[in-house]
Amino acid sequence: MLRIGMIGADNFHALAFSRLANLPPEEGGSGLPARVTMLWGESAQRAAFVANEAHIHTVVDDPARMLGQVDAVMVVLRHGAQHHDAALPFLRAGISTWVDKPFTTDIGQAAALVAAARESGALLAGGSTCKYCPDVLWLRDKYRAMCADGGVISAGLNFPGELDSPYGGLYFYGGHTAEILTTAFGPDIISVKADVT
Repeated sequence: MLRIGMIGADNFHALAFSRLANLPPEEGGSGLPARVTMLWGESAQRAAFVANEAHIHTVVDDPARMLGQVDAVMVVLRHGAQHHDAALPFLRAGISTWVDKPFTTDIGQAAALVAAARESGALLAGGSTCKYCPDVLWLRDKYRAMCADGGVISAGLNFPGELDSPYGGLYFYGGHTAEILTTAFGPDIISVKADVT
């Protein structure tokens, strides 16, 4: 069984991912051989709630206590500026790490995480899971088919973002937009226009 440590408890993702791993399939779990076995949250009260709802047996007072006790970690802190510091010790220890969106809010920190993963051989993944939504995959397939027929001149996508989000401004939802855009229309986008309303 893959033992997962969850770093962060304040957002919905911590509960949703933990329930997916820990609950039986008849209660919405995945049935995969993986369990969230340890949890740390900035709020002890919220961490206790998530642990209870998702059947996580160990809540720690410091994420470092997970080192040597888990096979992988998921960093789901709301603010991307916290992701680098939370993930780096685990990557350096060779522990597979998944980092929620936004991966970071600083390109230098993102590069440092990638470098640490390469050096230790740890798996590193993350970002927005919206790119796997059925509607996005349908749009990708439809777009590709239209391109093959020569029928695409331009395409549009609407997705919300908050310039003044307390969780890093546009970074908080911008990752969803960028990953949906490149999944649906590919990486060779010529131009992007954004409007503020």
